[in-house]
Amino acid sequence: MVIRCAGITLNANDRNNTSKLKITYHAEDGEELCESFDFSKPAQRKVFNKLFGRRLANGQAPQEFSRLDEVLAMQAVLPAPDFVIARKKKHYWQVQERIFDYQGSYRKAYEA
Repeated sequence: MVIRCAGITLNANDRNNTSKLKITYHAEDGEELCESFDFSKPAQRKVFNKLFGRRLANGQAPQEFSRLDEVLAMQAVLPAPDFVIARKKKHYWQVQERIFDYQGSYRKAYEA
């Protein structure tokens, strides 16, 4: 599944002393894809920072997030990808790739 991403929503899921960030990608036609990052695990934080932290302010002000509350405080300035690609895994869709800064012939969600 490929969606033309119109925006993202962040939610904190803090259960059993684990700090999970749930990101919901919203398509322009109402579809949604979700993924989560566990901020209690260094590898998950690294992946999130690689995808989103380095893109703050169009790459002019990259930030390394170490806690979930830091991410939620910066929610308004986190960039949404132009396209999100997911594959079906049994009963759910797994996000495979997020395309930022797309240059090509396909229209982005915010373009007419």
